This record gives sequence, structure tokens and C-alpha cells, in this order.
Amino acid sequence: MIKKGYKETKIGISDENKVSVDFENQRFSKIPEDWEVKRLGEIITFQRGYDLPNNCRKKGSYPIVASNGIVGYHNEYKVKNGGITIGRSGNLGEPFYICESFWPLNTTLYIKKFHNSYPRYIYYLLKTLNLKRYNSGSAVPSLNRNYIHPIKISVPPLKEQQKIAEILTKWDNHIETLENLISKKEEYKKGLMQNLLTGKVRFPGFNEEWKEVKLGDISEIVTGTTPSTKLKEYYENGTYPWITPTDITYNKYISKSERYLTIQGLSKGRKLPSGSLLITCIASIGKNAILTKTGSCNQQINAILPSSKNNIEFLYYLIEYNKEYLLKYAGHSATPILNKKSFSNLKFTIPPLKEQEKIAEILSLQDKEIEILKEKLELLKMQKKGLCRSF
Repeated sequence: MIKKGYKETKIGISDENKVSVDFENQRFSKIPEDWEVKRLGEIITFQRGYDLPNNCRKKGSYPIVASNGIVGYHNEYKVKNGGITIGRSGNLGEPFYICESFWPLNTTLYIKKFHNSYPRYIYYLLKTLNLKRYNSGSAVPSLNRNYIHPIKISVPPLKEQQKIAEILTKWDNHIETLENLISKKEEYKKGLMQNLLTGKVRFPGFNEEWKEVKLGDISEIVTGTTPSTKLKEYYENGTYPWITPTDITYNKYISKSERYLTIQGLSKGRKLPSGSLLITCIASIGKNAILTKTGSCNQQINAILPSSKNNIEFLYYLIEYNKEYLLKYAGHSATPILNKKSFSNLKFTIPPLKEQEKIAEILSLQDKEIEILKEKLELLKMQKKGLCRSF
């Protein structure tokens, strides 16, 4: 049954031009009666960008657009009063909406000719098409305009295109505003870390002198191990996270890993209590996170165990702020290594425990604010994606 006001039509890839492309997108779809099915080449025309040698890319006022967006400015333009580009090679198919006159590089296809279609709507349409699937290259990925012009799509009337674009633009504006706010919050947090972790700014009531200590003097430090991966009983159906450097990302806390240990595996590894601070010590020096449940880690990680002598949250921020310092003391081989002994001997000037707790509390509040904003941002992006699908 077809809902009143809708019709069923075939959209996707046309083979009339006998182009060698993927036909999986050809399918029947129900669309409003006043929408039309057209080939992409009927509503827009892709044109190839232009060469511009590096030594000719002088400073100017006109954007130079590559497959990954604006890469500089020039004193001449090739496309007047704006248009759209997509990546022809490199960042395949990614669309960019350019509001002003610009120079599209030869790594792009650009659109200036919009045949009774609304440019901003076309921009959003292209973002939904996943054009990189139509890669026509072999050794070097590339898009051929003759391969994508035949794509069949459903197109609303011009006024509806304008309305859809207006709604999605508002969503984009909300997203951009939130991204800018997150960026400002992160910069503010960096400033706070610089002031609070160096003692430049102190809270009222804290007057005790900060002391220089070695990490090994205020904490027990252990290096992880790898239980034999040949024994299934150590890993199969395991529930204890076994953390490796790839598991540590940008999150402050960690409780999940790619692989897990069983109780037998945990007994053969390095058992770590909840609250341990994990710091990568090989290759990517200084990535860190706080373990929130009993688990283990491999030998590429040094772990600081929780103790009454330190505040783990404070140490997390201290390590985060001093990554360059850690790198300085890593070995100068092809793969930098900060072994347990060197790591334990690292010296820091730190405040008394109560002041550590206060500093960690303030920085944690900043992290929480940023986390909430990022969750809102992800929600907005999901809502926008849902809107795009509904159109």
C-alpha cells in the first residue's frame, strides 16, 4: 500500500551511460507526488578544478579550496560568487559550501551550474550520498564526474528545497555555536591547569609550601604484563578489562577494553585496583586515564596505585599537563620508552594533599561541563542526521 500523496519510483544509479559503478543503491522508494526523480547531472554540473602551483599561491582574499576544504588564499579566483566543491582525489566526495568567489584546486570537482535547484539544498543532498563509494581509481582513489552524474535521486520542488535547507542551516548554526563554546571551555581549562598546577594561583586558606617529590616517593608504581595469549582460559569470556595503549583515548576514566581477562588471566597478569592511574610509557608517551574497576594492563603502561599519600585525580591532571616533560625523559631510541625506574624518578613540585584535592575538584568540574556540552553536541548531530534522512 502506498500512502496517499506519495508515489513509488526507482532511484539510485542509472546504467544508461554504461558506466562501471556499484548498482546496490538502485532501489524502489516512496516519495511525495510533487517530487521528481532526476539524474544528478540534470540538476547540477560537476566541473574539474584548476592547477595552481604552490609558488603561485600568493596571499590574497579569495579562498583556495582543496579536497579537504580551504587551504589558503589567492589574489585571483576561478569561480565567481560562490559554489560547492567535492573532493575529486584525496578526501573523496566531501562537500564544501563556499559563499564567496574562490579558486577550486584540481583535487576537487566544483559546482557553479545549478539547474533550477537551490545551492544550499544541493550541499546537504551531497552530504547524504556517500560519493566516495563511487571511487573510479585504482592505486590513487579518485572520483570521475561521469560516474556520478547518472545517479538517480528524488528532488523536491524549489520552494521545498529552500525550506529544507533553511531548517538544516539552523541546525548547523546551533552545532557551530556549541562547538565554539566547547573550544572556549577547553581553552579556559588549559589556562586553569597552567595556573593551578604550577601554584601561580592558589585558593584562599592554602598557604603551605609546595614540595618537590619523586613520583615513586608518593605512590606505588607497577608496570603491566601480558598473560599468555595462547591460553584461551585467560581471555575467553573474560570480564576484567585488560588495558593497552590503544584503549586509552581522550576520556578521563576507563573501564572498557578491546580484550578482557578471566579470573585466571587476572591472576597471571598485573592486578590493579579501581582508582589506579594508567600512563602509557612506550611510543605514545603520556596518554593517561583512571581505571574505574578492578582490571589489568600490558607492559606498555605504568600504573600509579591509589594511596593515602596522593590524590589520583590531581595526578591525572599533573601528568596531562606535563606530557612534554615525560617525553624529555623517555629513551631516545626509535621507539621512546619511559621505563618504571625513570618514571618513578620523575620530579614534580606538588601541594599538600588537601590542596591537591581542591585543585582536582575544580578541574573535574570543568571536565564535567565540557562533557555535558559534548553530549549535547552529539545529540544535535544525531538529530540533524535524522532530519536529513527524513528529507
